[in-house]
Amino acid sequence: MTDRARRHGAGRRLSGPVAVVVVLLAALLTAPPAGADAGLIVSSTSRYVVDLEAEQVTAGIRMTLRNVAPDEPTEDGGVRFFFYDAYGIPLPAEARDVRAVSGGEELVVERLPIEGQTGFRLYQIRFPDLLFGDSRTIDLDFTLEGQPPRSDDPTRIGPGYATFSVFGPGDPGSNTVEVVVPEDLTVDSTASSFTEAPGSDGTSVYTSREDNLAPGFAATMSVRSLEVGEGRPVTVGGVPLVLVPYPNDPEWADFIEERADVGLPVLVELVGQEWPGEIDRIRQDSGSQVRGFEGWYSTTEREIVLGEGLDDGVLFHELAHAWVNTSTIEDRWLSEGLAELLAEETAARTDGTFTRPAEVDATDDAAVPLQTWDESPGFRGTDVDGWAYPASYQVVTALVAGLEDDELHALIADVVNASSPWDLPGRRSLSGGALRTTTFFDMLASHDAPTIADGSAQSLYVRWVLTDEDAARLADRAEATTAYTTFAAAAPWGPPLGVRAAMAQWDYPQAMTLMAERAELPAGAATVQELSERSGTELPERIRSGYEDADSEQELDAAAAAIATATNALQRYEEARAAVDADRGPLGRLGSAVLRLEPTVDAAQQNISLDEMDASVAASELALERAGWATRLGLAIVAGVVLLVLAAVALAVAVRRRTRRRPAPEPTPAAALP
Repeated sequence: MTDRARRHGAGRRLSGPVAVVVVLLAALLTAPPAGADAGLIVSSTSRYVVDLEAEQVTAGIRMTLRNVAPDEPTEDGGVRFFFYDAYGIPLPAEARDVRAVSGGEELVVERLPIEGQTGFRLYQIRFPDLLFGDSRTIDLDFTLEGQPPRSDDPTRIGPGYATFSVFGPGDPGSNTVEVVVPEDLTVDSTASSFTEAPGSDGTSVYTSREDNLAPGFAATMSVRSLEVGEGRPVTVGGVPLVLVPYPNDPEWADFIEERADVGLPVLVELVGQEWPGEIDRIRQDSGSQVRGFEGWYSTTEREIVLGEGLDDGVLFHELAHAWVNTSTIEDRWLSEGLAELLAEETAARTDGTFTRPAEVDATDDAAVPLQTWDESPGFRGTDVDGWAYPASYQVVTALVAGLEDDELHALIADVVNASSPWDLPGRRSLSGGALRTTTFFDMLASHDAPTIADGSAQSLYVRWVLTDEDAARLADRAEATTAYTTFAAAAPWGPPLGVRAAMAQWDYPQAMTLMAERAELPAGAATVQELSERSGTELPERIRSGYEDADSEQELDAAAAAIATATNALQRYEEARAAVDADRGPLGRLGSAVLRLEPTVDAAQQNISLDEMDASVAASELALERAGWATRLGLAIVAGVVLLVLAAVALAVAVRRRTRRRPAPEPTPAAALP
């Protein structure tokens, strides 16, 4: 132990492709002289007052230091005593008017670098030796002013906005931080412990007594007006938008306009859909990182919000969310992972910059099954976010590995359209809504992803994505898929909806049960379709749709009954047609014509197409019955005709004979002449 105690701390930074937990000032406590030990008790009250008109924040920290390290006797009879002669506080590097006063006297303040933290400096306050039992109160005043965009000092203050760091030294329970802002401004912070209370002169006071540095408190504050400037109207990639930069950052607006103009057409090509048109503007807000994100996409506010960074990857990621978002994808890991994948592809095709997220592992402390990763509480970045963002990218890129460009485009198009691979062509009974984790796995299979074939997709899902319950269900997929393939191949139509829905829901026991119980259905469908094609008879659409759309037990029963009824009608029609078309010779053809066998059997066929199966069967049976009479009827008709002819001839002969036998009439005697 030395005669000086020094206060030390550790830094933490969580980062992801689009989520960054802002570096708390804890990261700055890496330099002497302040050290968390039992020998020094610190209490403080810190007050930060925001003045957007003056574009500055004035701050004051009143701290009291008390030495409680007792003197120790030495072996030689002397006394070893411990004292403090300096205390360090991290502040933004460009803080000005830094002044420390104690007991009416101004103290020396040294400005020292902090390794690895170029945006901050350690302001070390010197004072006379603070001995055991002594205390000292120090007032530290300083002013924060906005720094140029993308400068090391993170302080940004301008018209209608301010982003700045606050720090409060002190032991747990002995530290208060107050932030005073005009009451009409919106306030956000990396710390959720601030409570709001009315202040004086139209202000609000946000107070925190949290200890988040053990000891001490640090946070980044974001203050802004709700009013959004008119901005710069632009057309990028054929899409009209408004860019709303900070007044002093035209470079940001130029960058967004130029890169969005080349990036949007590439995204449209990758996704296979035109711009959805759900946002109107892209707004700059360095306070976005206060919530732990480099940007976000909001359909509610119809805007994309980005920090001040000039980063192609972040811009393209947020633009990609126009297609892959919570409206199209239910599970967050898929939405974020695919958006990052699209951002990487777009950056590569436009010679842009893209920083791959740091690799993480499924065994990391913050790891969770990715399908359970939900929205951050209070819309703030968390430790889980810091792991899940890079994990999502890592898993998605591994899952689609090996797909050619056109195959990847087709997969993404199905994702955006939420097209279930268990739906039939042209149908959306199971499609639509938001895509789920399970559906994406099935999509990979339907697009013949190499990772499905080699088994790595299943391994990735089990290790990174699924809960134990869903992982157990996935284990049954191979057997169910094999059975489904056999069941589907046995019919000329798509499998019934009930079977497909069970497969889509990963309810493989239900799917297997249905396929076993309805094993005769595909063969029945094949039979009726074969009869239809063989006889040239058009089946009613109801027969096929009833089979394919059958979901419940009642609907499956109805489909089976309809197939059986249609099969019977077609079989009877085939018999009737064969009977009618049989060669019976001239006498049979004559009888067929008289009995109207052809129109009757045609009616039987037409009634099948009209879904009048009973009428068809009746017509077929009538044709069959009458077909047996055709030859005899023809013979009877011919015989009748012959008889009629013979009768006519006989009659004619008889008449003629009577005519020939009639005697000539006697001549009438002539009258006597007078």
